[in-house]
Amino acid sequence: MKEIERCKILIEAMPAVAWITNRDRSDYYISPSVSSVLGYSQVEILSQGEDFWKSHIHEADLKKAIAAVNDLFVQKNAYAIHFRVRHRLGHWVWVRDKVVSYTTEKDDEFAIGMLFDVTEQREAENRLIESQKRFFDLAENSTDWFWEFDENTVFTYSSPGVYRILGYTPEEVIGKNAFDFIPSPEKEKVAREFAESKNVHAPFSNLENINRHKNGHMVSIESSGSPIFDAEGRFRGYRGIDRDITSRKQMEAQLLHAQKMDAMGILAGGIAHDFNNILAGIMGFADLLELSISKEEHAFHYITGIQKASERARQLVQQILTFGKKTESTQTQVIVEDMIDETISFMRATLPATIHINKENCVDDSTFVTDSAKLQQVLINLCTNAAHAIGKSHGRITLSVDFVSLDEKKSALSSDIRTGMYLKLTVADTGCGISEVVLPKIFDPYFSTKEKGKGTGLGLSVVHGIVTQQNGFITVDSEEGKGTQFHIYLPKKTEISSRESIEDIEEFPGSGEHILFVDDEPLLTQVQQLSLEAMGYRVTATTSSVDALNRFKQQPQLFDMLIADYTMPNLTGEELADAVVSIQPDTPVIICSGYCESVFERVVQKNGARSYLMKPVERNVLAKTIYEYFHKNK
Repeated sequence: MKEIERCKILIEAMPAVAWITNRDRSDYYISPSVSSVLGYSQVEILSQGEDFWKSHIHEADLKKAIAAVNDLFVQKNAYAIHFRVRHRLGHWVWVRDKVVSYTTEKDDEFAIGMLFDVTEQREAENRLIESQKRFFDLAENSTDWFWEFDENTVFTYSSPGVYRILGYTPEEVIGKNAFDFIPSPEKEKVAREFAESKNVHAPFSNLENINRHKNGHMVSIESSGSPIFDAEGRFRGYRGIDRDITSRKQMEAQLLHAQKMDAMGILAGGIAHDFNNILAGIMGFADLLELSISKEEHAFHYITGIQKASERARQLVQQILTFGKKTESTQTQVIVEDMIDETISFMRATLPATIHINKENCVDDSTFVTDSAKLQQVLINLCTNAAHAIGKSHGRITLSVDFVSLDEKKSALSSDIRTGMYLKLTVADTGCGISEVVLPKIFDPYFSTKEKGKGTGLGLSVVHGIVTQQNGFITVDSEEGKGTQFHIYLPKKTEISSRESIEDIEEFPGSGEHILFVDDEPLLTQVQQLSLEAMGYRVTATTSSVDALNRFKQQPQLFDMLIADYTMPNLTGEELADAVVSIQPDTPVIICSGYCESVFERVVQKNGARSYLMKPVERNVLAKTIYEYFHKNK
């Protein structure tokens, strides 16, 4: 009895619920601790017997629970199952029922069980399952790449995002070394960052690196992750996420390029301004020298040479200013063959001796109305591209120009092509050629087949943009190993919106009008004073805008016109014009500058000036401008 009593005390003290029943369920016992698990007393459950369980076990679990007990009496195998039981308060309690069979000496069969409350454990497991499912759904459907690799950097997990980023399936990646996808220059950097993360037991984030795509091109990646350690603190690998930032890096490069172009434009404007002042002096003195000697003298031809060279320099400065400004460029009349000669001369200085460049089959008269700076850029970009295609091999670049007529049959090939006369520029090379796969992509921004650091992928896209802006089109003939021909078609224009031709200086003589001239460059002030006096004007010249204003204040009626440089210390040409017009509103003002034309057109209009002139000012242009003003106002 004492032993039975001790067992009873032990069973009733256990937090687990003990129960026993025979095969026909006529003999049934359950321990009092059932009340702490289900809220029902021992008496309530014993009074109902098997019916209690049939009415309180969850409908989805009942069949499983009954079958398990029945099988026990047949097969004598112990079992453990989980099922839900309704609590007195109405909620469901998860229990784990561990049951064994027992047969007495009299062959009486019993089922003996221990019922444990595992609700918290099941809820924790469900939360874990839900968390895992949430992670799985995110990883499997994200455009980012979730990954995990072991202590040997061998991938043990990869999400489908790897296909979107690197072109591999997860199955192709798992089992491979993570560093197999990273090019050599990047491996050391990435390995250092990973090792540092492991050593300090800390995550890493926003690690920029390069991975190689399955098709061979490089992909910019941003990696974040953390090292993995087990319960004993042993290093087990890394897990993390990679994001494709190639587009972002391209946009950053584009923005940086635009900022560089802005900075270069500002620099170009400053250089052009200073060079224009020097060039204006050279052109001015050459014009004065021309007036002082006879055309029959041998030296007269030298002067003509100086003037031609100065005019070429002036056009070059205009190209620099066009490069630097953000406005629409000027359409001018150019001789395209001369531009080809300039391009060939420029390229010869930069090409290796193994590449020959020349022109052939050029039309006799290649006069054409276009944006000269942009057309030159098209030629240089195409020649540079051709040189890259030839590489270190021996090769040839050929340029040609012609005028062709496109009839309706040819223009029907594309809605962008109109009938009419076109200037046709051809740049041909004997380089490696372009494959059929690559050819459709060559005008895409940032697309490049060159190695990293050997091209921006912008050259041909810039060419395409310039040609399209001028209502032209491009065709390409190429075959791998046999070279490439780019054909540029630009519609021929018959009119030009630039300044009309200027007559000889003798047609615009002065009549003794008094001009106040100011420029902070002494050389330019000297030559312009002499030039204006030779035209028949009286001139008061000074290199100080403050001095000019003081002279005007003292005798405003003495001066018939103000000609001023825009950029001067103390008082700019704009400020000087403001002051002069405020004293004598009908005083005409001409402002000259070597900066961007569109900017100074707005400035002089705001200040009441009648004209603006871009440096270096041609003598006959200045003569006509002054003459027309005085005579229109008489």
